[in-house]
Amino acid sequence: MHRLFLPTATLALVATAASPVYAQTTTASLVVEFVAILAPGAAAAVPVPLGPLAVLLSVLAIGLVLLLGKRKGAGHWLSLPVLAMLAVVGFSQADSTQAEAVQRTLDLQTSPAKISLDRDFSERVLVRNTTQQSVRLQGLSIQNGNASTRLFSSSDNSQVPACRNDLSLAAGQSCSIDVVVSDNFTRQTGEVMAVHLKDLHPTQPSVGYDQIYYHLARKQPNMARFEAGSTNFKDQTEATELKRAKDYCEDTGRGSASDYVVGEVSLIKATGFKCTVVDSDVSPDGLKTVVVGPNGQLYLTDGHHTFTTLWELADGGPDLTVYVRVAGNFSDTPDLTSFWQKMQANKFVWLFDKAGAAITPEQLPSSLGLGALADDPYRSLVYLTRDMGYSNAQVQEFAEFYWGLWLREAASGQAALDLSKYNLKDLNAAEVNVQGGVELAGAGSTVSYVAAVRDAAFKMRSAAPGTEIFPGVTNTAMGQLTPTTSPLKTKDWNDTLEKEVWRSDAKKAGDYRNGGKAWYAVGWRTCQGAPAQQPACWNNYTQSPPWVAQ
Repeated sequence: MHRLFLPTATLALVATAASPVYAQTTTASLVVEFVAILAPGAAAAVPVPLGPLAVLLSVLAIGLVLLLGKRKGAGHWLSLPVLAMLAVVGFSQADSTQAEAVQRTLDLQTSPAKISLDRDFSERVLVRNTTQQSVRLQGLSIQNGNASTRLFSSSDNSQVPACRNDLSLAAGQSCSIDVVVSDNFTRQTGEVMAVHLKDLHPTQPSVGYDQIYYHLARKQPNMARFEAGSTNFKDQTEATELKRAKDYCEDTGRGSASDYVVGEVSLIKATGFKCTVVDSDVSPDGLKTVVVGPNGQLYLTDGHHTFTTLWELADGGPDLTVYVRVAGNFSDTPDLTSFWQKMQANKFVWLFDKAGAAITPEQLPSSLGLGALADDPYRSLVYLTRDMGYSNAQVQEFAEFYWGLWLREAASGQAALDLSKYNLKDLNAAEVNVQGGVELAGAGSTVSYVAAVRDAAFKMRSAAPGTEIFPGVTNTAMGQLTPTTSPLKTKDWNDTLEKEVWRSDAKKAGDYRNGGKAWYAVGWRTCQGAPAQQPACWNNYTQSPPWVAQ
């Protein structure tokens, strides 16, 4: 068995606000163990000379050619193979130099070799079989490393596989492996971390845009809409601008907001407000969750809508700091294939696209933001049925997606809810009439967004408790509300639909009030932005509500 020591270098650097790059204090080496694969009865081949030895032999060969070239005819039969040898050596050197500019290239030879570094590192290593026979890798490890260093089997090139144990490399073939340095490898389950939004990798391909549009529209008001100092101005700013600060503090485990200054709130600058809980006292309870992957990457398992909203806010963005809780550390998995298998086993990933079709982990987006995440209208619909069709208190991750998938498919003996039959720009009221405890559709629209919310809630409430809405997932576990567990009277239904779904943010007299979630979402889609960015459109939208379908 041959042992080759290769240098640790790094490519996939993981750094967050709370996780600075780890400074190596000792020399570390990547150790590769391999054995030759020989045909039965075959003898081991002589290794191809490389490096300084190759240069020396090349010089001697050139001298031999020149010497023999003086003899009549001798140079003719020697020059071609020698020149071919020189071409091979020259190509090998050029290839190595080119690869060196992108990544470290380490050659497997028949004698041990070791290249060590005593600096910070995080780099991809190309392991190249330069022997003249096939070899099989039998060990990949770090020598003199520490807990913040990991090997991560990965490859961006279909022609160059990821290095792994038992991988066979033909003569001249290569594989790649990343040596990653990150403090994330030492994170403990339950630990609180401060990170930037851009450091988080999604574990779902889509979100419900209308849920995000609601927050973006409500939390970014037109500050010139009401006269400064008036009651309406005070009510609006407290329910919009101050709410933006309060929700940010609450969603990041820092209580509520205090020291509010009208017109000066900026989340990214941390001005115009202060969180009531200091950073050092952030509690893990209620925080959004992440899992540490084998490459040191943080994978967000809960909070895609909340954090995408923060990403899209004018005073938020990718560099905004948030606090998260570690739900699991799977950095000991050797590669992404086994990592995603573990994520699926723990129900930490949602592998269905915006249309409900299955996808692979490789198809997940690489960042948060509406530019990366697709829109799933059923996810928005389920969000709007909260406290009518289901309760989201203490349900597992992706609960709304499970419900959405169930609603879009004809499952459990019920017909699917076809959203194409509804106009999601129509906010005409759709009423409910409860008679003798039986919930029935009342007067009003049958095709509006409000009707879609009502009908979805009816369907969710009417399924027998314990019904599987996904293999191994029951509606009871996903917070189902039924006429028995959550009896609602006619007035309860209609007041909730009005307050939470369709009403505008202006009373008949023009005074300010909180609007419904769907009203804000439709307004965002209609005006292509928030009241702060599109004040003229929103003024018209408020004065002439879109009750009639567009």
